[in-house]
Amino acid sequence: MRPGVKFALAQCRFGATIGPMDDGHSGKVALRRGWTTGTCATAAAAAAYRALLSGAFPETVSVALPRGGVATLAIAFHHRDGDSATAGVI
Repeated sequence: MRPGVKFALAQCRFGATIGPMDDGHSGKVALRRGWTTGTCATAAAAAAYRALLSGAFPETVSVALPRGGVATLAIAFHHRDGDSATAGVI
């Protein structure tokens, strides 16, 4: 961590798990869709950290996914107070 940077706080208000889900009609099992809590938290932490380094929050953050690919998430809210920064993804 850079000198003078105290901490970056990440908040994730919603994360969807990936796993089987019965749709109740077809008898088939579909996969849930959405980003995991870890993906959301990574994006929020990266946004808060970038704000501490540069002084400005990004509008979006790209996160590398474990199975390849990249997710780009919008930053839903942010706050900076001195040497601390908070960002969140919904």
